[in-house]
Amino acid sequence: MLKTTRALAASLAVATLFLASVNTVLAQEFRRLTSAEIREQIVGKTLTGSGRAGNCTFFDRFAADGSATAKCGNYSDTGQWRLGDDALCIKWSKRPNEYCLTFFTDGSKYQVINPNRGPTPFPISVVTGRE
Repeated sequence: MLKTTRALAASLAVATLFLASVNTVLAQEFRRLTSAEIREQIVGKTLTGSGRAGNCTFFDRFAADGSATAKCGNYSDTGQWRLGDDALCIKWSKRPNEYCLTFFTDGSKYQVINPNRGPTPFPISVVTGRE
């Protein structure tokens, strides 16, 4: 019993160190965009990626005038966006609450955290112009 407990404790310690090192590597690869960088790199562009259920490709656009459009398959919506604390906050007309997206980049690729999809960042593409 004592050997099993020690082996389990050692395994947990190794797993904890591994996860800590993975998080450190991810944090070094991708960094969070500031509000100024969001305005420069996201606003006026179209964002694309896999829809929540993976059943469509979404196209979200955040125009310089504060308007927003979203399309995913047969679904579409319009709304208003604003810059928050290093985040882009959106209030869609068909959704009840405003929420804020946080963006990350490694210099060439982008990831976003959408609180409606959980705390894990997912990849997006940022393209110039409209969908």
